Amino acid sequence: MRARGLHRVRAGWTLVGALAICGLYTNIAIGEEDVVALPTVHVVTRAIKFRHKQALLVRSIVVGNIEGMVIQVSCDRCKRYRTRIQETRPTTGSKRFDGVSWIIIVGRDIQVEVGHSGQTGRFLVLGAGAHNTLVVKTSGCLTAKPVHRVSCPSAVPVTPAGSAVPGGNPAVSTKTEAAKPTVSAEEPAKIKSTPSTPAPTSTPAPTPESPTQSTPPPTYSETSGPGPVHTWTNYSDGGGSEGESIPDNTTVQIACKLTGLAVSDGNTWWYRIASSPWNDAYYASADAFYNNGQTSGSLKGTPFFDPNVPNC
Repeated sequence: MRARGLHRVRAGWTLVGALAICGLYTNIAIGEEDVVALPTVHVVTRAIKFRHKQALLVRSIVVGNIEGMVIQVSCDRCKRYRTRIQETRPTTGSKRFDGVSWIIIVGRDIQVEVGHSGQTGRFLVLGAGAHNTLVVKTSGCLTAKPVHRVSCPSAVPVTPAGSAVPGGNPAVSTKTEAAKPTVSAEEPAKIKSTPSTPAPTSTPAPTPESPTQSTPPPTYSETSGPGPVHTWTNYSDGGGSEGESIPDNTTVQIACKLTGLAVSDGNTWWYRIASSPWNDAYYASADAFYNNGQTSGSLKGTPFFDPNVPNC
């Protein structure tokens, strides 16, 4: 089944997809001050088998840094699972598409296009990279009336071809990766001084149409400290929709960790909750868990996060 664009902003934008497939680019002089901001992209993926070969399933995609812009996201001739596509606005500057269920193989690319009236837009083409990952294939600027894909001015920042798309490497969710945790300068193993709460967003599991899914990734047990743990669909600002709270001293299954809103003691790590009823769609601050095997007592002095939990 051929996948359709998620959000048709204007009929004229359909031409852009055709130009991308044919590899047509036009050299048009534009000023750097006329170009919209560079959008950010984050995806939730998993490795699957499709027609007896390795493939990448894109379950959801979030496009950020697009406040006030129009956006179109589509996938060129992609097969997909029969899941319901849901569009939400986690923040005023981002848009999230859950349930896209696109199956990415070589030659099947995701097109992201953003624009603003009176300005030069942007485009990103995301496709299959090495080792079953999602990478940026090409990017540039997008004019209107008529629509053309063009090279951006030299002073305008662009996403380099071959850049990894955040979340586009499902291998980080395997036990092999988790068995060798590392703490970098950007991920300090800090100790809590005071406990805190909250958290955000993920995607529903697809119902397969024809491909065969691989074994679900492992989860990790974590126990909450004293007091209920609030859950949210948006980890970046601790907002979105609030989910059911996790009772105190309750062990739940965690899918992975990622950075988001900093809580009162400076902890920026959040957990994606795999257990029901959260089902990978809600997040909670890792600060509200013991993260060291404890199941009772004070949270003071416990780690900011469990290093055995892989990054999302």
